Amino acid sequence: MATGNEEQKMRFLPKSTQYHTINCFCLTEPENGSDASGLKTNAVKVEGGWKLNGRKRWIGNGPIADNIIVWAKNKDDGN
Repeated sequence: MATGNEEQKMRFLPKSTQYHTINCFCLTEPENGSDASGLKTNAVKVEGGWKLNGRKRWIGNGPIADNIIVWAKNKDDGN
């Protein structure tokens, strides 16, 4: 949550740090494994949030998670 805004931190961190939610993150991709610098999944800012395009695999806790963090590159600026 280092890059999260204050609203996100207040919404997600208290329950997470008190073990009231299950979290996971989606980094691994079929084409490139867990190499974050070579991500193929991208995100485009749209009204109300982000639109994701890509594939992930081996998401531990994915089927039972309350919160899922998806690693993706911003298609507009490459970050």
